[in-house]
Amino acid sequence: MTTDNVRLASGDDTQALSFILLKMMSERGLTPPVSGDNLTTRLAQDGPGGNGKFDCLIAFHRMRPSGLLMYSQAYDLCALASYAQVHHLYVADQAQGNGLKNDMLVFLSQLALEEGWSHIDWLAERSDLLSVAYFQKEMELECSEVGFRMGHDILTKLAHTPKAA
Repeated sequence: MTTDNVRLASGDDTQALSFILLKMMSERGLTPPVSGDNLTTRLAQDGPGGNGKFDCLIAFHRMRPSGLLMYSQAYDLCALASYAQVHHLYVADQAQGNGLKNDMLVFLSQLALEEGWSHIDWLAERSDLLSVAYFQKEMELECSEVGFRMGHDILTKLAHTPKAA
């Protein structure tokens, strides 16, 4: 499964993921935990192509890496099914407004249905007003005590959303 601008990241994408993560941290005023070269090494060890501590979608705008959606798979004992927990969704400032965020969520929803995941959880603090507003307005989700849940009905609806032009 792939679109023109979003795909599953592979081990070959660690430099691009490192670039995007450093850009995200800079835009959010965060200090990277390690230097750029060490970040690339850690992502290669821990991510796609490594020991699989996280999975990731990578998005491109004008053929440049411009966004990512990092997630991990987990298992829900109450549903007796796998699900995904999203950790980061980011689109670089210069690529905002081009539908990359929506395309990544559509891609992840399609993947969820293909893999048989029961839902996707997204941790978000109520104080993170931008995330809360996005999920309430754009995704029509309610914020619980710990974040947002996209159940099967929402995944199905989102999976059939056309990608951005």
